[in-house]
Amino acid sequence: TVALEDGEHLEKGLFGRVQLKYMGLLKVALKHRYITVGMIFMLLLGALVLIPRVGFVFSPGGGSENLEVKTYLPNSRNLQANLRDIKEIEKIIQTLPENELETIHSRVGTEAASGLDPKPGDGTHKSTISIYLTPEKDRKRTADEIQIQLRKDFADAQGKGLISKENRINVKIQEHGPPVGDPVNVEIRGEDFARLNIIANEYLEYLKGVEGVYDLKTDFEDGKTEFRYKTDEVLASRARVSVRDVAMAINASFEGVKATTVRDGEDEIGLRVRFNEAARKKMKSLNDVMITNNQDGLIPLGMITSRHEQPGYSQISRLDYKRIVQVKGNLDLTKTNSVRINRELASKFADIEKRYPGYYVSYGGEQEATSESMAELGRYFQIALIVIFIILAIFFRSLMIPVVVMIAIPFSVIGVIFAVYLHNEPLSFMSVLAIFSLAGVIVSNTVTLVEFINNKRDDNHGLVESLTEAAVLRLRPIILTTGTTVLGLFPSIYGIGEKNHMTAPLALAFGYGLIFATVITLILVPCFYYVAEDIKGTFSRVFSRFGIHMSPTIYQAVPAAVSVPVWLDEPAVELPVKKNVKKRT
Repeated sequence: TVALEDGEHLEKGLFGRVQLKYMGLLKVALKHRYITVGMIFMLLLGALVLIPRVGFVFSPGGGSENLEVKTYLPNSRNLQANLRDIKEIEKIIQTLPENELETIHSRVGTEAASGLDPKPGDGTHKSTISIYLTPEKDRKRTADEIQIQLRKDFADAQGKGLISKENRINVKIQEHGPPVGDPVNVEIRGEDFARLNIIANEYLEYLKGVEGVYDLKTDFEDGKTEFRYKTDEVLASRARVSVRDVAMAINASFEGVKATTVRDGEDEIGLRVRFNEAARKKMKSLNDVMITNNQDGLIPLGMITSRHEQPGYSQISRLDYKRIVQVKGNLDLTKTNSVRINRELASKFADIEKRYPGYYVSYGGEQEATSESMAELGRYFQIALIVIFIILAIFFRSLMIPVVVMIAIPFSVIGVIFAVYLHNEPLSFMSVLAIFSLAGVIVSNTVTLVEFINNKRDDNHGLVESLTEAAVLRLRPIILTTGTTVLGLFPSIYGIGEKNHMTAPLALAFGYGLIFATVITLILVPCFYYVAEDIKGTFSRVFSRFGIHMSPTIYQAVPAAVSVPVWLDEPAVELPVKKNVKKRT
């Protein structure tokens, strides 16, 4: 066996040699503690610099088995024209290999609404096709690769005239996880739809030139053609006809009016009078509408009104009591991400509200959901840190030791960022959640290590000796707990068996973050402890000049002159109390 300076023994065999090497490394780190701490800080800064390059996606997706195809013809097209295009689209989808395609479900004349945008979806010009793929482990291509192929095939079919060129086709992957809206979602609020569409078109033109952005659209749709009748008030007054009479006459001609009822046994049946079906389908029938005035005379509709033809609105959306038009789009995450695109838009259109007074622009969708979720998570994490600090301060009876214990928490970010960078994955909500979860593991390992250091110092060991011996004694349990945890996470990280893409980012960040947190615990915490002792000694010497006596070490939180029970294995012993103590810290 190899004896330590206090008579403790290193373990035999390979692990004993590991302990010896670690002890030598730790002594060098403690000797150059400020350089060691500085290097770790530089490593942290380097990791933070990588964050913009890594990018952030609320939910990176993967493993999807559902695709959704939505088609939009001009609203003047009828159901038969829509059905012809859907049949061609279905033929293209059915060319997928059998080991990729499982089921197709088509709905002609309706757009499937999402939970975040439950707008009315019925319309003869709209359709939705749901594509159900086989499990990812049974096919060679991912859902993203299949989506890219389908979009290309649809564009080729439109070029050949098999599908109407006016048909706007959107292909979207139905990802796992909570709905977060579109990656690109610009919300433009104001009063005039014409001005709203001008602003929306500015965004559309810019986004068309941004790499990685596709399926651009606005949620504003022109309604069907409307015929608006304006009443000439002078002629109507002379003919003794009101605007209400005009509206009732037109409505009765096409929608019908209940004229009377007839009884069939015990049933009473209403009789509705209106133009016949052939007349209702012809515009010239409006010229035959007659209006009854208050003298029972019949006045032709065209005599007292003028007709204007214009498109109407299919729907009017509002946010905060203002009309809103949204510009939406999808992203190729291999080329860009939502955070980057929204940052570019905010910079490019920083003056948009000045150029259009009374109109307001905000960025919603995935960006809005990300901001809200991260803000809420950050608030809870701050509360958790405060609670941890209070508990540690009570346990150690010190304000310095909790700082030493908790200062290692931010450095776990280094392992997480380098892990996602080397695995070519973006940061996500789950990986950030892993960073917060690591705080508990780091505190657990660090608290035990610090307690061992304090126990060694209670046994009158020197500072460096206490730091090295306590760290060597804790080496085996720390490595075992970290190793078993990380090995248990490897199947989730690398999809051994079957990969769950929802939890894989959490496992990746937690596993590699834990590996680096172990290094932090074994190297950085003893160095921070030593640095804290240096700081405490400096303050003690400064305050002693003013007659204020501080405890000589960071694990003694109260002045030596104050009466406190010493928590040892023996019964509590009261220390002597000096009288007339006026100042203490």
